[in-house]
Amino acid sequence: MKAFRITSNGTVEIREVMKKDLSTRFNIHSRDLRPVLLMRQLSTISVRGDAVIINLEDLKMIVGEARAYVLFSGHEKLTREFVDLLSEKLETKGEDTNAPFEFLLLESAIFFTLERIDMNFYNFEKILTKTLFDISNKPTEELFEKLLSLKKRLSGLEKRVQEIQDSLEDLLEDDQEMSDLRLSKGTEETFSIDSIESILDNALELVIEISNKIAEKKENIDDTQEILTLKMSSIRNTVIKLNLFTGVGATILAFGTLITGFYGMNLRNQWEDSPWGFFVVTGTIIFILFVFLSLFYWFLKKRDMFLDK
Repeated sequence: MKAFRITSNGTVEIREVMKKDLSTRFNIHSRDLRPVLLMRQLSTISVRGDAVIINLEDLKMIVGEARAYVLFSGHEKLTREFVDLLSEKLETKGEDTNAPFEFLLLESAIFFTLERIDMNFYNFEKILTKTLFDISNKPTEELFEKLLSLKKRLSGLEKRVQEIQDSLEDLLEDDQEMSDLRLSKGTEETFSIDSIESILDNALELVIEISNKIAEKKENIDDTQEILTLKMSSIRNTVIKLNLFTGVGATILAFGTLITGFYGMNLRNQWEDSPWGFFVVTGTIIFILFVFLSLFYWFLKKRDMFLDK
């Protein structure tokens, strides 16, 4: 496999490395290399043998006391961007910090990953805000599908942040692991455990801040979906009421049509010759329809089923 080999003075070169060679060089059991060699592994930071194993999403590193390997993880552009940043930082190490090599790489990896997540969330937030605005004004099937897709994407982002948060919390709660992070000898006076803990605490605060933003956006999506569900239920109830009114009205009118049909048959009776026959029959039909409509109106009012309710 290919990897960037980085030394403490900032020298970078691409090397072909083997799993067995890494195990021997850093005194690590081969199974402890799984987080950085296998895909779809949970984010983790751990000390094994003479190295710190760092797996933060697409950044997979094996960091020793004076050299480190950043493995190619399928995102070469991202890996190169990180290595370039790291190389520049190592070249000015003496001017900026007294942190040991291994922790400087760990700190850089953590904040590089968090900065990338924060940028992704910023871009996602703009899309989500516009989608929520559009769907609130004019809900369409296309917008509903887009909102569902954004919600799944947000859940994935939340899972990524939670993995990093868990790895940092586990590291901060384990005093022995914190002490083992310092691989360089003779740095106890210049860079204490408290210094390491302080920087990791800052990183954890940033992770929690991102996590809270994600939770807020998920709540906004849920609230919007709930409001839209209520609106759709109201529209559905209105349609049902309208169908009910139309059906009952048609039934009432059909009764008058039935009577009219009886008198429209080619059968003779005494009403054909009556000068008042047309008016009596017509008046009777109108009266019966009025009675039925009045009863229907009374029923709707009693049940509180008018369309404007």
